[in-house]
Amino acid sequence: MKINFTFFATCMAFLLLSFASCNKFEGEQKVPSYVRIDTIGLKSDPNVFGVNTHNITDVWVYVDDKTIGTFELPAMFPVLVNGKHKLSIYGGIKLNGISDSRIPYPFFKPLIIEDFGFYPDSVVSMSVPQLEYYDLNTTTHVAWIEDFEAASVTLEPGAFNDSTVLLERVSGVEALQGEHSYYSGRIELPADISKRFFFQSYESFKDLPTNGAACMLELDFNINDTVIVGVMSYKHHKATMHDLVKLVPTDSDHNTSSKWKKIYVNIGPIVIDNKDADEFKIYIQPGERNPIIGKYYFDNFKLLYRER
Repeated sequence: MKINFTFFATCMAFLLLSFASCNKFEGEQKVPSYVRIDTIGLKSDPNVFGVNTHNITDVWVYVDDKTIGTFELPAMFPVLVNGKHKLSIYGGIKLNGISDSRIPYPFFKPLIIEDFGFYPDSVVSMSVPQLEYYDLNTTTHVAWIEDFEAASVTLEPGAFNDSTVLLERVSGVEALQGEHSYYSGRIELPADISKRFFFQSYESFKDLPTNGAACMLELDFNINDTVIVGVMSYKHHKATMHDLVKLVPTDSDHNTSSKWKKIYVNIGPIVIDNKDADEFKIYIQPGERNPIIGKYYFDNFKLLYRER
């Protein structure tokens, strides 16, 4: 079962299907089978898709291509079938970090098990199902990755950046540590709220889809003050800023370095609304500043888009 729709059509289809009841199967079975999924994993080639951090919060479940529903992890859900059936699981995320905007992430392949065993009045636990990205350059394209593992950083200060503020690579307890992940980016601001940072992608992006196909920015962050993530569109060398999301503090005191979060930012609407733009750049800047020493850690910027 392969999907290859536009981002918005895909999401609407999933949303409509999710209202269907798990009792809509034909037959006389009254006692359901149960499936339990506590968490989901993600595997990928780090040389292609970068570090495989994720924030999969939900599963979108189908049996024999019929909708069962959307379930927040950890999940245990009933299914009115018995024996071997096709089970399809899509990984779901919170779009722009908003709980009311849950979608199946369009860059993850569904996990499909053709002969999954269902047993009435019994629970079958799945041990950390592993999802993967869709294959590169067939439906998925990677426009940009910045994981701070290389000595050169592909973010540069913009016109609004205070000249004394730097984006530095850090390692050890300050960094997001994991397999293939040893370094992160750090920005620090003094308590003087007049001090600002503004960093943008060094590279500009000219081939982002304007036809409604999915276009998403992934980002890990650990911050003690608010941050704005946005897109800069350029037309005839004139730049227009489009603020997209406000990241709220993950660690107000920064007593630990473990309070990292991941967000999936929908870039598509800005690209569509500015389809006559010559190019685009990603930027980050502070939101409303508090009179504290601002500490901002970032990792795993990843700009992906799909074809129609």
